[in-house]
Amino acid sequence: MKCENIILLIHKKIEKKLTLNEEELLNKHLDECSVCQERVALLSKMELLLKKERASAPSNFTQKVLDRIQDKEPFFLSERISHIFFPRWQLVPVAIAVLAILVLPFISKRQKVIMVRFELQLPSAQVVSLAGDFNNWDTQTCKLKRQNGLWAVELPINPGRYQYVFVIDSKEWLPDPKAKNFIDNGFGSKNSVLDTTRL
Repeated sequence: MKCENIILLIHKKIEKKLTLNEEELLNKHLDECSVCQERVALLSKMELLLKKERASAPSNFTQKVLDRIQDKEPFFLSERISHIFFPRWQLVPVAIAVLAILVLPFISKRQKVIMVRFELQLPSAQVVSLAGDFNNWDTQTCKLKRQNGLWAVELPINPGRYQYVFVIDSKEWLPDPKAKNFIDNGFGSKNSVLDTTRL
């Protein structure tokens, strides 16, 4: 039995609620699994500590708390403050102003996404994908589609400067022959450079 499935039995053992069949199953697993043996030992120690450290409340504690609650009138802070400082209708412009202060800077800084088309003329390829800074160099998520020997894909990309390559048949990394700029990738080859801030 897997350790994940045995954890429930370990807890039942600590609580002394195991049936005979469950105890037999658990003991068989514990004979073979040192990790679960350590779990049982640790949980047993924790249970002993909790029993030693457990403090009990005074005998009349619950009744005293209930008596004090019944004597008090309910108090809703938000309602009292709003009635004292603002009539309800005056809160609407305040809420709109606060929302505008919080949201407008994010709207104004929002960058425009640009659709970029990547193409590669390579009829002999079986599979072509695109890997780059814009997809964390993942060779599986961005597959190009074949169109009469031309491989192509269109991606939404935030403005910025990105390095990328085509990955041919999951093994060959090829810079884009149509790219305007290239950069050494440190592995004896080049990466294509795309600068969408200039598009």
